[in-house]
Amino acid sequence: MSEKELYDLFHQPPSITGETDAVCHYFQINLVLHEYLHNEYRRSFVEFHFKLCDMINSDPYVGAMVANVGITCPVPPKLQHLVNMTVPSTVNFKFKWPFKKCMAQVEFALTSTGESMAMGNFYLTFADKKFQL
Repeated sequence: MSEKELYDLFHQPPSITGETDAVCHYFQINLVLHEYLHNEYRRSFVEFHFKLCDMINSDPYVGAMVANVGITCPVPPKLQHLVNMTVPSTVNFKFKWPFKKCMAQVEFALTSTGESMAMGNFYLTFADKKFQL
């Protein structure tokens, strides 16, 4: 699919859900976590790679957190604010998270070519239910 076709398809009115839903599968989200160690962020072993709609609709951790702030798939073209995001308390995470502070490097890329479309950083703090910040 050419860039013009992708642009035309993505800028269709949100009511055409079949076409905008198809566009969502052209985008991939790459999350790479960098652990905070010794006053700097170092790349960790934790990474997530999703297709956009698969993440929102299926993932019980990151996808549920994004869905809780009101982002749905297909993603309508509007300004999105991502603040105070938490993993839903209904999720039973059986493992101890390996670190308390990190930076998540988030990249939105085209699935077919891996070409980066947007990139940003989120700063995260993880807390056990017993641990209060």
